[in-house]
Amino acid sequence: MVKSSKSDQLYLQLRRRISAMKDGEPFPTVRQLMTEYQVSQSTVTPAINQLKEKGLIEAYVGRGSFVSKKDAGKPHMLLLQHNWPAPILPFMAERLRRAAEEDGFRFEHRIYDYHDDITLTLSNYEADIIVVDGIADDLMTPEQILAISRCPAPVILSRNSVPISQINYVCGDNAAAGVNIANYLFRHGHRKFGLLINEPHLYTVEAFCRGFESCAASNGCSVEVLDCRIRPGERPHRQVAEFMKAYAAGKYDFTALFPISCDGAIQARRYLEEYGVRVPEDLSIISTGTVPRVEWLTAVDSGAEEYSGIIVRMAIDILNHDSQYRRQIEFPQKLIEGSSVRNLNESAALSHKNVAERFAAAQYEKTVQAHNS
Repeated sequence: MVKSSKSDQLYLQLRRRISAMKDGEPFPTVRQLMTEYQVSQSTVTPAINQLKEKGLIEAYVGRGSFVSKKDAGKPHMLLLQHNWPAPILPFMAERLRRAAEEDGFRFEHRIYDYHDDITLTLSNYEADIIVVDGIADDLMTPEQILAISRCPAPVILSRNSVPISQINYVCGDNAAAGVNIANYLFRHGHRKFGLLINEPHLYTVEAFCRGFESCAASNGCSVEVLDCRIRPGERPHRQVAEFMKAYAAGKYDFTALFPISCDGAIQARRYLEEYGVRVPEDLSIISTGTVPRVEWLTAVDSGAEEYSGIIVRMAIDILNHDSQYRRQIEFPQKLIEGSSVRNLNESAALSHKNVAERFAAAQYEKTVQAHNS
C-alpha cells in the first residue's frame, strides 16, 4: 500500500523537491516548510528526520540545512526492469546506458522480480529520475497511478502506453504499426488475414490489434482472430501449436498471419512446417519486434535506438523544469522487410484446399513412420 500519513506524504514531496535541487543548495527551515505546506511542526519534523537519515540533507548548527547529493554534478538515472527472460530487456538496457552516459547521467540498472508490482515500491528507490521499462501489466489501477505520481523522483515508463495525464511515457505508436502491417499485406494482394494474439491483453497489445483490424476493415479485408488468452507470466506455446495445426487441417481460411510478437511468429512457423505448411509459399507471416533480428521475418522494428534517445531527452527536460516538455510520446516504427510475406499480386495464391491436402499427407506419413517403428 502507498504510505498515507501526513508526514510521509510531506517526506515524499520533499524528496521530489530535492531531486530538482543542486548539491549544497540551502534547504528551507522547519518554520518555512510549515508555512509553505500549511502543516504543523509535528508533521514537518519526522519528514525532515527521514531526509537526514537518507543522507539527502545535512544540518549545521547556526547555518541551517543544505541539500546533500552523492556524485554531485551528475544526475542519477535509475532503470528498473523485471526478470522475465526476454532478449529485448538487456538490449534496451545497454542502449539506454550508452545514451544516458553520453548526456552526462550517472546510470544505474536494477532488476526486480517479475511477479512484484514495481509501481507500489517506487518510493523506496533513490534517484533523480526513474525509468521503468516494460511493466508486465499496463492496465493500471488507481492505486498504481497514484503511486507513480507520488514517487519522489520523476518516473518515465518505457514501452508502455498509459494515456493518463499524470504519467510520463515513451512508447512506439503501436496502433499506427498495426495499420502499417495491414496496409503492407493489402498492398501485397492479401485480403484474408489471421491475427494471432500470443501476448496478454495489455493496453499496448490492444493498440496493435485496433490499428490492424481497423485498417483491414477499411480496405474490405477479413480478419480471423486466434486468441491464446494468456495472462502475464504465461507461455502461449500450446495454444499456438493448436491454432497452427487447425490451420493446416483447413479450419481457417486466410493467406497471411499477424502474430503480435516476434516470438509468436517464430513458434507459428515452426509448427506450420511440422504440418507441411510452407512460409511464405502457403502462408505469409508478418509480426512486430526485431530483437533479436530474425532475418527471414518481415516485422515492425522494435525501435530500441529511438527509445533510448527520446527517454534521455525527456529526462533532461524534466530535470530542467521545462514546462513545455511532452509527457507522452508515441513514435513511428519502421517496417523491416524479410522474406516471410508472399506478393500475391505477382502470382496466383495456392488454394487452402491444397494446403489441407498436404497436411493430411504429412499426418499419414507420420502415422506410417510410427507404425513401422
